[in-house]
Amino acid sequence: MPPLHGRKFKFKLVPKDIKYLDIKVSQDLEELPWLNFNPILQKIKTNLEKWEKSKLTLWGNADIIKMIVAPQFNYLLMMLPITIPPAILKKYDDTVTHFFMGREES
Repeated sequence: MPPLHGRKFKFKLVPKDIKYLDIKVSQDLEELPWLNFNPILQKIKTNLEKWEKSKLTLWGNADIIKMIVAPQFNYLLMMLPITIPPAILKKYDDTVTHFFMGREES
């Protein structure tokens, strides 16, 4: 008799990770933050590079961060039930600071 998951419901076992509500869920909790935050940080960096070309005022830059960037990052912070490694928060901070100051911060 074949197993129940393959016989009647035609479930497919996923070996590594799944995506649910735009959150990648992995069996390994250590890779969970990197699996989710690296793509969003890259997307944020790409979007901010496009906005830098617009030469917005300081208030305009603040609005971009407040209305576009922060909600994307905050969504992951709220949805993932894990402690976020400081390296990820530093990368986010560096990206936002670079956007505000217009230069690389070390």
